[in-house]
Amino acid sequence: MDGQHAPGLKPKIAGRIRQGLNPSLHSGERLLAIASVTNLRPLLDGFAVTTGRLIGLNTARISQKGPTIAVSFPEIERVDYAPKFGGTHITVTLKSGAAVHMGSVMPVDAEFVRESVDAAREAHPRSGYVAPHPVGTATNSSAPPEHPKSEAVSLATAASRLSPPRIWSAPRIAALAFAILFTLSAIANAFDRGMLGVVPFLIAVAIPLAWAGLVTPIRRRRAQKNALPAPKTSGRMKAAITAVSVGLVIVAVITDPEVEKEPDTASVLASSDDEDSAAPNTSTTTSSAPLTATELPTVAFDKSMVRALGVSKENKGGQSDVRFVAGSDDLATLNKLTEQCIDHYLKETKAAYCYAYGSDKDYELKTFDWTPEFDTSVYGGSRPCWTHYAGQPLSGRDSRSSQATSGVSYLAADCPGTVTFPDPDGSLATERSRRAEAKAVNSALKPRDPCKLVDVDALAALDFKTVLGNTTDDPTAYLPEGAVASYSCTNSELELGLTVTEYRSAQLARNATEEIIGTPNSFLLGSGGFVTDIAGGAGSAVINEELGISEAYWANGQYGFAVTLNSIPPVKGLSTGQPASALVKTLTTIAATANERIATENW
Repeated sequence: MDGQHAPGLKPKIAGRIRQGLNPSLHSGERLLAIASVTNLRPLLDGFAVTTGRLIGLNTARISQKGPTIAVSFPEIERVDYAPKFGGTHITVTLKSGAAVHMGSVMPVDAEFVRESVDAAREAHPRSGYVAPHPVGTATNSSAPPEHPKSEAVSLATAASRLSPPRIWSAPRIAALAFAILFTLSAIANAFDRGMLGVVPFLIAVAIPLAWAGLVTPIRRRRAQKNALPAPKTSGRMKAAITAVSVGLVIVAVITDPEVEKEPDTASVLASSDDEDSAAPNTSTTTSSAPLTATELPTVAFDKSMVRALGVSKENKGGQSDVRFVAGSDDLATLNKLTEQCIDHYLKETKAAYCYAYGSDKDYELKTFDWTPEFDTSVYGGSRPCWTHYAGQPLSGRDSRSSQATSGVSYLAADCPGTVTFPDPDGSLATERSRRAEAKAVNSALKPRDPCKLVDVDALAALDFKTVLGNTTDDPTAYLPEGAVASYSCTNSELELGLTVTEYRSAQLARNATEEIIGTPNSFLLGSGGFVTDIAGGAGSAVINEELGISEAYWANGQYGFAVTLNSIPPVKGLSTGQPASALVKTLTTIAATANERIATENW
C-alpha cells in the first residue's frame, strides 16, 4: 500500500495513517493520497483518498476502530471547498441530499487534496463524476426560490426579531487580544527603531479593527441586555472612520524616512569614480583565488539517466512522473540531480515528480507486487531503493516538496547499491553489522518459502489477489519463546497475511497456539465477531464480517500458524462483499492445504 501525502503532512504521521488504514482497505482498493485535516464533530485529523472512497479518520483510533467516515464515489454528488479562517473546509454532498463534513485542510494542502479527489473520481468507473467548482467557491446545487418583495421583507423582519444579536465569543476575544498585542508591539518597535512614519499607518489600520472588534460587540451586548434593537453603524461614522484612516495613511507615506531621495549629480559621479577605482583590485582578488570543491563543475541531469517516464493529469496541463539513475553514490549529488530533473520536466508539463536511484542495481530491485504499469505512475513502493523523491504539483512552486530515504531504510530494503549515508552516531554501522551477523546465522537454516503453503485457488474463489510474496526479512529475529525461526507471506493487496513459526518441539508449538486462542481478539469479538474451530479442532478463528477482519491460529507438529484476512464487508441489497460463511470456508481450506503441504517439507 502506498500513497502520496500532502505537502503539509509530516512523513511520520503519514506512515501512521498508511499503517492504520491497511486493515480497512477493500479488496483491490489502493490508497492514493492522504492529508491532515481538523474537525471536532466527529473528531477527525486525517483525510484519505483511495481508488473507491473518501475517508475521514482519527489517527489515534484508526488501527482499532477503522475509518470514522467513509464515502464511496458512486454516492457522491459533488465535493465543495470553502475557504475559512485558517483553512479550506471540505464538504461532500451525497446524491441523497445529505452533507458530510470532512474537516478543514491547511491552505498549502488544499490544491493537493482537490487534485487527488478529482483524479480519483475521474478514474472510478461508477462515480458519475462532474467537474467541481473552482477552489474557494462553496456552491449549492439548487438556489432557493425567489420570494416577492413583501414576503422577503417580512421574512427578514421575522428573522431579526427571532435571532438575538451576536455577542462576544471565545474566538472573537482571542483574536481581539492578539490584534491589540500585535499592534502595540509593532508601534513600540517602530518608535525604538526610529520608524516614525510607520506609526500613523499602524494607527490607521487599528481604528477600523477596534471599531469592528471592540466597539461594535460592546454596543450589541448592551442592546441585548436592555432588550433594544440591534445597533447599526451610521453612514457618517463609517465615512469618518474611512477619512481618518486614509488621512493617517497619507501622513505615513509623507513622513516615511525610508523614502529614497534622488541623488545629486556630484554624488553619482563620486560613486562612479569610487567603483571604477575599486574594480581592478576586485578583479585581481577574484582571479588569484583558488577554486574550492563546491565551485568545481558538477554533474548535470540528462535525459539519458531516465529509466521510466509517465504523464498523468493531461487535461490539467500534465504531470511528469520520472524515475532516473544518477550513477552516483553521493547524496548531495543525488539531491541536486533530483531538483534538476523536476526543473527539466516542468518545461514539458505543468507538474513534475522525480525518483532518484544511485545505480542501475538499485533501480532493478523490485518488490513481488511490481507490474510494468507501476513504472509510469506516481507511486514509488515497488522499486524501493530510491534515495530522493521530490516534485512540484499543479498548484505551483510554493507547494514543491522533497524527501530523502534514510540509511536504515536503504539497508532494510536490502538494496544492492553502495550509496553513502551519513552516520554521526554510529547507528547505521551497528545496523549493518547486525544484519551481516543475522545473514551469517540464517545461512545455516534450510531455505523456506511460506507462500508455497498457501492455497491460491481458495483465495481466488473469494476474489482475493493471488500474487504472493515472501516477506521474511530475518527469520530468527523477534521470536516467541521456544521458537527457532519464523517466516511470513502476503499477497499484493495485503489482504492475506500468513506467518509460520517453527518451534523446538510439537509440544511448544501447541502450548503457544493454545495460549493465543485461549484469549481471542476482544476487539473483533466485541464488534460483531464470532469464534469457530478450524484445522480439525487444532485451532480456531475469529471472524468479523462487519469490520472485514478475520484471524486464525492453529498448530501442526512443531509449527504454529497465524493467518489474517482483510475482506470486504457485504452490503445489504448488493452482490459485492465477502460474507462470514465464505470466510470460514476459505480459512478452513487454507489450513487444510497448509497442513498437507508442510508435511512434505517441500516449501
